Amino acid sequence: MTDKLERLTNLLLVLLAADRPLTLDHIVHTVEGYPEGHDAYRQAFERDKRLLREQGIDVAVEALPGDAQGYRIRPEDYYLPDLGLLPAEQQALNLALAAVRVDERAGQ
Repeated sequence: MTDKLERLTNLLLVLLAADRPLTLDHIVHTVEGYPEGHDAYRQAFERDKRLLREQGIDVAVEALPGDAQGYRIRPEDYYLPDLGLLPAEQQALNLALAAVRVDERAGQ
Protein backbone atom coordinates (compact mmCIF):
# COMPACT_ATOMS: atom_id res chain seq x y z
CA MET A 1 0.00 0.00 0.00
CA THR A 2 1.39 3.39 -1.02
CA ASP A 3 1.24 6.07 1.67
CA LYS A 4 -0.02 9.59 0.99
CA LEU A 5 3.40 11.26 0.95
CA GLU A 6 4.76 8.69 -1.51
CA ARG A 7 1.67 9.10 -3.73
CA LEU A 8 2.04 12.92 -3.68
CA THR A 9 5.74 12.66 -4.50
CA ASN A 10 5.06 10.27 -7.37
CA LEU A 11 2.24 12.52 -8.62
CA LEU A 12 4.60 15.49 -8.59
CA LEU A 13 7.24 13.55 -10.53
CA VAL A 14 4.75 12.24 -13.12
CA LEU A 15 3.19 15.66 -13.72
CA LEU A 16 6.57 17.36 -13.88
CA ALA A 17 7.94 14.84 -16.40
CA ALA A 18 4.86 15.06 -18.65
CA ASP A 19 5.56 16.63 -22.02
CA ARG A 20 1.82 16.96 -22.60
CA PRO A 21 -1.22 17.26 -20.35
CA LEU A 22 -2.24 13.92 -18.81
CA THR A 23 -5.82 12.81 -18.29
CA LEU A 24 -7.07 11.88 -14.85
CA ASP A 25 -7.44 8.25 -15.95
CA HIS A 26 -3.83 8.17 -17.14
CA ILE A 27 -2.61 9.70 -13.88
CA VAL A 28 -4.46 7.36 -11.54
CA HIS A 29 -3.31 4.32 -13.51
CA THR A 30 0.31 5.56 -13.52
CA VAL A 31 0.61 6.82 -9.95
CA GLU A 32 0.24 4.06 -7.39
CA GLY A 33 -2.03 4.51 -4.40
CA TYR A 34 -5.26 5.91 -5.80
CA PRO A 35 -8.47 4.13 -4.77
CA GLU A 36 -10.60 2.24 -7.24
CA GLY A 37 -13.76 3.75 -8.64
CA HIS A 38 -14.04 6.99 -10.59
CA ASP A 39 -15.62 9.07 -7.81
CA ALA A 40 -13.13 7.84 -5.21
CA TYR A 41 -10.02 8.46 -7.30
CA ARG A 42 -11.34 11.81 -8.55
CA GLN A 43 -11.80 12.98 -4.93
CA ALA A 44 -8.35 11.72 -3.94
CA PHE A 45 -6.76 13.42 -6.95
CA GLU A 46 -8.55 16.71 -6.19
CA ARG A 47 -7.22 16.56 -2.60
CA ASP A 48 -3.70 15.84 -3.86
CA LYS A 49 -3.90 18.64 -6.42
CA ARG A 50 -5.07 21.06 -3.70
CA LEU A 51 -2.21 19.99 -1.41
CA LEU A 52 0.35 20.58 -4.15
CA ARG A 53 -1.11 24.02 -4.86
CA GLU A 54 -1.06 24.87 -1.14
CA GLN A 55 2.68 24.17 -1.28
CA GLY A 56 3.05 26.67 -4.13
CA ILE A 57 3.21 24.11 -6.94
CA ASP A 58 1.15 25.20 -9.94
CA VAL A 59 -0.75 22.25 -11.39
CA ALA A 60 -1.82 23.44 -14.83
CA VAL A 61 -5.21 22.38 -16.17
CA GLU A 62 -5.41 22.31 -19.97
CA ALA A 63 -8.24 21.51 -22.33
CA LEU A 64 -7.91 18.32 -24.36
CA PRO A 65 -9.93 17.28 -27.41
CA GLY A 66 -13.56 16.69 -26.52
CA ASP A 67 -14.56 17.71 -23.02
CA ALA A 68 -11.51 16.19 -21.34
CA GLN A 69 -9.01 18.03 -19.18
CA GLY A 70 -5.34 17.33 -18.81
CA TYR A 71 -2.95 18.09 -15.99
CA ARG A 72 0.76 18.76 -15.78
CA ILE A 73 3.37 20.82 -13.99
CA ARG A 74 5.40 22.95 -16.36
CA PRO A 75 9.12 22.85 -15.44
CA GLU A 76 9.40 26.61 -15.96
CA ASP A 77 6.69 27.09 -13.31
CA TYR A 78 8.41 24.72 -10.86
CA TYR A 79 12.18 25.06 -11.00
CA LEU A 80 14.08 28.13 -9.90
CA PRO A 81 15.86 30.02 -12.65
CA ASP A 82 19.65 29.95 -12.74
CA LEU A 83 20.76 32.24 -9.93
CA GLY A 84 24.06 33.05 -11.60
CA LEU A 85 26.08 32.12 -8.53
CA LEU A 86 29.84 32.01 -8.64
CA PRO A 87 31.36 28.59 -7.82
CA ALA A 88 32.34 29.75 -4.30
CA GLU A 89 28.80 31.07 -3.70
CA GLN A 90 27.28 27.78 -4.87
CA GLN A 91 29.64 25.87 -2.58
CA ALA A 92 28.66 28.09 0.38
CA LEU A 93 24.97 27.57 -0.39
CA ASN A 94 25.44 23.79 -0.60
CA LEU A 95 27.28 23.81 2.74
CA ALA A 96 24.53 25.88 4.38
CA LEU A 97 21.84 23.53 3.06
CA ALA A 98 23.73 20.51 4.35
CA ALA A 99 23.95 22.10 7.81
CA VAL A 100 20.26 23.01 8.14
CA ARG A 101 17.75 20.65 9.76
CA VAL A 102 14.32 20.67 8.15
CA ASP A 103 12.47 18.36 10.53
CA GLU A 104 10.39 19.05 13.63
CA ARG A 105 13.53 19.96 15.61
CA ALA A 106 14.54 22.77 13.22
CA GLY A 107 15.56 25.92 15.04
CA GLN A 108 16.39 24.17 18.32
